[in-house]
Amino acid sequence: MQDYRDSIIAVVQCPSCACALHEKDGEFLCSGCQKRYPLSAFIADFVELQQRDAIAKKALVTWGENLHHVSSDEEVHSGHFSQFEDVFGSGFFFAEGSRLLEIGCGAGEDAVKLAKSRSDLDILAMDIGENVKTLAERFRTVVNLHFIRGDARLLPLKASLFDYVVSFGVFHHTDDPEKCVKEAFRVLKTGGTAFVYLYKNHEDDLFKRSGIIAETLLMQLIRYMPHRMAQFFCHLLAWPCLLFFSWPAWIMKRIPHLSKLGNAMPLHWGTSPHSIYGDLEDRLLAPVNHRYSYKKFLELFRDAGFTEIKVVTGSGGHYARATKLG
Repeated sequence: MQDYRDSIIAVVQCPSCACALHEKDGEFLCSGCQKRYPLSAFIADFVELQQRDAIAKKALVTWGENLHHVSSDEEVHSGHFSQFEDVFGSGFFFAEGSRLLEIGCGAGEDAVKLAKSRSDLDILAMDIGENVKTLAERFRTVVNLHFIRGDARLLPLKASLFDYVVSFGVFHHTDDPEKCVKEAFRVLKTGGTAFVYLYKNHEDDLFKRSGIIAETLLMQLIRYMPHRMAQFFCHLLAWPCLLFFSWPAWIMKRIPHLSKLGNAMPLHWGTSPHSIYGDLEDRLLAPVNHRYSYKKFLELFRDAGFTEIKVVTGSGGHYARATKLG
């Protein structure tokens, strides 16, 4: 435990009162409010506060064990960082010797791949899911990568620590995306940059706005189902989604004058039920899906204090590259 403790104690603080933590009897003990947080050989757990609200409880059910669960023998596949690369090109980079935080690491694809390819980076990956404990143990030999379990709304981290913060599709599933962006700003060093992706409201696309209405109605229906039944429903729904969206989009993308429409279709990347299960569960089993206009998305970062902001809008959402200056 010593190596992990020595690495993590320098960066964490109590998420409840922001006081210092110290190790006692195999736990982190807050010097202020006296809260205790579990500490194992490979991970510290700060999710206790999540039990206080319904949205957080549902998030724990949806992502805590099931959606992003990784068993010890599964391979780590390509994640979301490649989308930031596609959008920002050379603007998505990490300077040599930088410290990086990923908020919502999911199954760990991006953090693990980056840590193995960039030994000069110091990477901290955080997620609400219990699976992050499995990730921490599985990748304990990756010396420049550490994991913590925590809440995007109340980061258990000291201020001005990181050169980069990356978060893909996380904040819009909380009850307070604004607080999440402010927390990302708080833990960044001056001159640090955040890369964030959130859903858009499709204000300029009547067809997709209709889809959002259908999504909302389905979420209301699923809300009253037991979790396993809701998962089964998503699996059944994959077939009509393939039939009416994914497969027609696949055909249109191969016809020059229809390719743009094909790429704008919902679930246009789908080839099989398995390929879209995760996305359907992400959207329909989520406790909430906040969606933003271009203007409101930009305001999230301005209101948090970011002064250098670049926003790129894709087919499904908005991407931000926001820098903390001054």
